[in-house]
Amino acid sequence: MANKTLRIPIPATTSELIKLGKAIHKKHMADGAASPLKAMEDYSWDAVAADLTAAEALHTQAEEHRKKAEELYRERMQRSRT
Repeated sequence: MANKTLRIPIPATTSELIKLGKAIHKKHMADGAASPLKAMEDYSWDAVAADLTAAEALHTQAEEHRKKAEELYRERMQRSRT
């Protein structure tokens, strides 16, 4: 008999985790009333849609700040060598 257990690898990075959450929500919305996630009593995927969008925007902003900080550290190191 075939194993029908569905396994979803959990991503290690924040951006991939947000991407997975958005994919799950998209499938949940496409399934509508037939979505198996509707059976969850203590968690509402309908309520997390806004949180996923906000998390993605904040993560993008944080990554931009991280890149800017790296540039500034690089510039600082170059100036301290002269």
